[in-house]
Amino acid sequence: MAIRALLLAGIALVPLAYFFKQYAQRPDLTQVIQFGEIFQPRSLPEVKALQPDIHSLGGYDGQFYAQMAIDPTLRRPDLFTALDDPGGRMQRPLLPALAHVLGGGRPASILRSYALLNLAFFFVLLAALVRSVPVASPRSFLALFAILFTMGSLSSLECALTDLPATTFGYLALTCGEVAASPLIALGILTKPTMGLFLLRYVVPRGAPESRGRRALLVGFALLSFALWQAYLLFNFPVRFLAEHQFGLPFQAWCDHLIFSFQEFVKHPHPKLHALPWWSPGFEFLSAISLAIQSGFFLLRPRWSQPNWWVGTAFAVLFFCLGQNPGGDELTYARSVLPLTVLFNIQLLELRGSSWFFVLYLTGNVGLLEGLRETFKFLGS
Repeated sequence: MAIRALLLAGIALVPLAYFFKQYAQRPDLTQVIQFGEIFQPRSLPEVKALQPDIHSLGGYDGQFYAQMAIDPTLRRPDLFTALDDPGGRMQRPLLPALAHVLGGGRPASILRSYALLNLAFFFVLLAALVRSVPVASPRSFLALFAILFTMGSLSSLECALTDLPATTFGYLALTCGEVAASPLIALGILTKPTMGLFLLRYVVPRGAPESRGRRALLVGFALLSFALWQAYLLFNFPVRFLAEHQFGLPFQAWCDHLIFSFQEFVKHPHPKLHALPWWSPGFEFLSAISLAIQSGFFLLRPRWSQPNWWVGTAFAVLFFCLGQNPGGDELTYARSVLPLTVLFNIQLLELRGSSWFFVLYLTGNVGLLEGLRETFKFLGS
């Protein structure tokens, strides 16, 4: 019991230490949101007034959701200029709205709250995993480690993205009853629309035939809030609602990613990658392989009576249908299908015998661990 408590404490201390160090460097935590230099001139006036940390030339996605949090109704005309893709960003209103409420409407507090939301969801997911997984064996701790320190989880945590919170809502929906799952999936969809795939948990035939009607009502309830949000957007904004190149032909982007990352690894150093260590292109290649192994695990091992299998298989199909934009790097790859990694490691615990478990565990996760190296590098600097 003492060893178990120490291991769980070690898992929890890593993100805590990361954010304590970030806070010590800059208390407003705008460096976590990662604002970009080229987007700064068109940022909202309230954000400009705070003089946020400029992370890089382009920054990252969190800078747009953080600005949505300044006015979660999205009615400000200057917000359309501040966002890189208004139609795509507006599909994820929940996290910005939550940050606005927690920040009390004050811009500095809103940005700090938004930066900290992923940390809160990290602990919610950890608690849900400990509750649903018997954390009493080395395998269980390996599964927790792979889930919480995979590239998808860490990138969301360290870049203030929506992926980890959305996945947390989805996983919670798989660990509770049918009625409680419906509002959780609704929240997940409002955080990231692809979390609608968690509705497949209702496909599993259970109970009397009359329960089908109840499940249909629960699915409808989960979709209602998103439908109302779409109606709000359609009524108020003349914008496109789907980002370009979000999906593509099956396997096309995956194959392109494999070829490109392998070529970059072979010919490194390359002017485009001069700032990256030599192994980064290799990890981009390995990430595609690892996620393909996770997908194959679900596609080739049917478990028709398990909700986890239905949802995991749906994200496996989604992975192979991602378009050119999501397939651009291993960070985006990993966070786009983070539920796949979560459910893969949960389902691995069902395997009997150690050989297949460790083979699949290593090959399915090794390409997604580069972010952990970056985390410890930051903590040690």
